[in-house]
Amino acid sequence: MARVSVRCGIAVASIGFCLTALAGCQLTGAGPAMEAAPAAPLTTPLTTSPTTPLAGVIGVWMTLEDGIDLIARTSPDLKESNVIIHVARRVVTPDGAGGPTGFIIFRPDLAAAPVVAGFIGADARLGSYSAKKIFAGTPFEKLPVIPATIEIDTSKLPGTVSTRVTVSGHVFEVQMDALGPLAFINRTPAGMPPFAQQGLESVAGKTTLKVDGKPFDIIVPQTGVTKGPAATYSPAGIYARN
Repeated sequence: MARVSVRCGIAVASIGFCLTALAGCQLTGAGPAMEAAPAAPLTTPLTTSPTTPLAGVIGVWMTLEDGIDLIARTSPDLKESNVIIHVARRVVTPDGAGGPTGFIIFRPDLAAAPVVAGFIGADARLGSYSAKKIFAGTPFEKLPVIPATIEIDTSKLPGTVSTRVTVSGHVFEVQMDALGPLAFINRTPAGMPPFAQQGLESVAGKTTLKVDGKPFDIIVPQTGVTKGPAATYSPAGIYARN
C-alpha cells in the first residue's frame, strides 16, 4: 500500500480523534491536494438562545444529509481509534453546498504512517471549510484535502446503508446493518470534537469494512470520540461552533 509520509514533533501512539495523534505532524503523499476556490462569507450571523448547546453568535456551521460515520480500532489493545470513515451525501456551509464529502484516517499499522489521512471529496471548498473552520484549533485543520469518489447507498433503508470511498489508490467499503430507530441527538462541544452536534441518528447493530475488496477486521467501540455511538447513520444533522 502507498503510505502517507508523516513528520512529527512528538511520538504518535495511535491515530484517531485524539488531539495528540497529529500534533506537530506534517503529512505528505496522501494524494494530490486540492486548492479551494474563494467564496463570499456569510453576511448574516446566526444566533442561539442560552438553552441550546452554544450561546451567542454562531459563526461556523455545517448541515449534512445522509451521513455515515464509522470510528473503529484494529486491536482491542488500542486506546484510540485508528480507522475513521465519515462521509455525507450532501453538506451546506457558508462557503457553499455540495457533496458527497467527508473525512478519512486509515492507519492499520501503528508503527507506520497512515495509508491515507485527510478531508475527501470532489469539491475542495467543502473539505477546506471542514478543516479550517469546523476543526479549527485542532491538529486536523492541517490535514490535506484529497480528491476522492464517494458513493453512498441508502436504497436498503431503514435497515442498511453503505458507502464506497475511492481515494489515494485504495477503495474503502463500509456497510452498516441492523440499524436501530432514529433518535434526536444534542451534543455540546467537548474539546474534540470542538463543535456542537444536533440531528437524527441511527446506531448500527453490525458494521463491516472492506479495503481494496478484502474484508478488514475492525472493532467498533461502544462510544466514539463524538461522545456518541461509533457506527451511525444520520439522515440529517448540523455541526456548529462559535
